[in-house]
Amino acid sequence: MRKYLVLLWAVMLVGGLEAKKHSCDFEKSRSAEVFSSLPQRLLPREAVLLERVGARSLDVDLSLASTLGMIVIRRSGTYKIVWHGQKRTSFHPTWTLGFSLDGEVVLGNIYGPSEFCNASQPFDGSLVLSLNAGQAFRFVNASDHPVELIPDSSSPPVSFALSITLFEPIYFDSR
Repeated sequence: MRKYLVLLWAVMLVGGLEAKKHSCDFEKSRSAEVFSSLPQRLLPREAVLLERVGARSLDVDLSLASTLGMIVIRRSGTYKIVWHGQKRTSFHPTWTLGFSLDGEVVLGNIYGPSEFCNASQPFDGSLVLSLNAGQAFRFVNASDHPVELIPDSSSPPVSFALSITLFEPIYFDSR
């Protein structure tokens, strides 16, 4: 009797393993089939798609007597614009570093009062905008003029860096 029970248990075990194997194979083929029918996923990718007057660059480093020129968008999309620098001079009792898009100032950093103007002051900012091809922007001061990083020849230099990134969705197949 014990022999038959052991034999029956062995048959059931082998049958169960075989059924499980078929089930796994089915699940694998089913998941592969379902996955292949899904649309390819989207991931963000950073791409340099901009043009500055006189130069093409993602990171623009400016110092001393530099003036930031106009930046023209070459492709429509969502852009992240980041700027940072160190102010080591007296610009003005109140100084606004603004962002002008097609003539309209959409963001600005204000510096003042005058007793702080000669101190070493870091400044930074960021902006995410949906821009169209052909749109142009620049950084401006409070008078809506292009930013001149050195207001007079006696002032020490001001460091400034600008980074512009287009976040573009791309297709990929992870199979």
